[in-house]
Amino acid sequence: MNDNTLTSLETDTSVEFQQISFDIPEVDLQTSGDIESSQVFYSQLLKISEDSALQKNEDFKCEKLFQNFAQKEQIEKLETALFDSNTKCIKLESMLSTKLSNIEELNARLDDTLETLEETHENAKQ
Repeated sequence: MNDNTLTSLETDTSVEFQQISFDIPEVDLQTSGDIESSQVFYSQLLKISEDSALQKNEDFKCEKLFQNFAQKEQIEKLETALFDSNTKCIKLESMLSTKLSNIEELNARLDDTLETLEETHENAKQ
């Protein structure tokens, strides 16, 4: 048995063919009587193997494209979720800022009321 290994060159998309190994049975050229038909057989077998390698490469490229598309969709969904979360955080920050301003205003009024009560208490003592 002859062991022939077919590998291909790198394509323009930087994807390499997978290595394909196949065994070719030895042919006794004396019994076959036709060297030319054996050469045709081997060349056809080699062509089939090359076509198979090309098809596997195309299948691999398609699979990678589908994976890239799925990853792109996931990234877009994550970006949308991040944008929505950021928008909610900005609204929450605005609400908290308003609440803080209200609390500071109430605190100032309470300080004024306390000061007034202390003055009234001092005046009542006299």
